[in-house]
Amino acid sequence: MTAKCAKTAEKAACFSGFSDHSAISAFLAVSFSGVPEGNPSDFLISRFPAFRLFPKLVMPKILLVEDNEMNRDMLSRRLIRRGFEVVMAVDGGEGVTLATTISPDLVLMDMSLPVLDGWEATRRLKADESTCASPVIALTAHALPAERDRALEAGCVAFETKPIDFPKLLAVMESVAR
Repeated sequence: MTAKCAKTAEKAACFSGFSDHSAISAFLAVSFSGVPEGNPSDFLISRFPAFRLFPKLVMPKILLVEDNEMNRDMLSRRLIRRGFEVVMAVDGGEGVTLATTISPDLVLMDMSLPVLDGWEATRRLKADESTCASPVIALTAHALPAERDRALEAGCVAFETKPIDFPKLLAVMESVAR
């Protein structure tokens, strides 16, 4: 291990409370981007804004449940650039299954999905002890107040209409994470 690599690993080890996986993520982020002198946590937060939403995690895990490939691609790319780890599902059934295995920090749920719609998928997530703590944000083209109420009744903590206003979505995600 080179002296520079050893110093970088030492900085990555400064992160307290992180799992081994998170420490490795921090090490890789620090290694490939170079860290100025100072607190590595501050550097990571400045480089990847998602880190401030979930301060105990290095890569907040978002489950994106979206059947439209273009929407899924656009939103996942933007979230990844902001420092989120994004896991994707293409229908409600797959979303429920994935949520039970990956324990996401947040779920972004389209409401009009094949196999199992977003309303029913959210109800199932909220009824399951292993997934009920993950906040769910509804993403939908249904902008009527009745649809908003329906999503909130199903267990969503917030409701965002499509097309997605990304800065607004990030603000909602931040408010939900606190």
